[in-house]
Amino acid sequence: MQSLTEADVLKFNPESINSFDRPVAYYNPANFESAQKTSYVLRDAALVSPVILLLDKKIRKDWKDILSMFLVAHAIDNIFYFSTVTAVSRPRPLTYNPDVPLSEKIGEGKSNSFFSGHTSWSATSTFFLVKVYTDYHQIKGFKRLLLFTGAAVPPSLVGYYRMEAGRHFKTDVMAGLLVGALCGITVPELHRNKNKIQNLSVSPFMMQGANGISLTYIIK
Repeated sequence: MQSLTEADVLKFNPESINSFDRPVAYYNPANFESAQKTSYVLRDAALVSPVILLLDKKIRKDWKDILSMFLVAHAIDNIFYFSTVTAVSRPRPLTYNPDVPLSEKIGEGKSNSFFSGHTSWSATSTFFLVKVYTDYHQIKGFKRLLLFTGAAVPPSLVGYYRMEAGRHFKTDVMAGLLVGALCGITVPELHRNKNKIQNLSVSPFMMQGANGISLTYIIK
């Protein structure tokens, strides 16, 4: 991630931003702090939402598998997120905002707008919750679609407040929602079909402050 200097920021012109994202660069800075706090609360609530699954007797008996899948889903999401913010330097909306003091636009953490980690982490949890629940209870059709639509609401709210806080553009939030949803859905789906791919195992990997996933394929 690039550390923005005063010279960098002085070159930024809000009108150079694409028309879809541009309005976010003009959001009222007076709302930034409260929006930031709200995004944290909503993110944390979304992150722990899968604990609701433990209220279901049918699902609770497999809590170890559920926990393992949950950790793997977030590990994969983190890999996507940290790889992207390391490779892609995109200044945050607040750095373009003419009403934000220059001193608040420079330094570390101002060029990692793409994509929204808060939105992605939230989506991973909520879509994981719905995916596991609907699989266990074999819910299909319109009711399944309705539940997945509901899963998109919490991360969308997180994304909305991240934009209101001047931290992300619309496309950052949309990308975060997509990545999180894919992680939350794909990991349980792979686990559900494990009998079809018995030689492949996926597990979370954590050591010395680093985390990720371990993929093992046994050739017979």
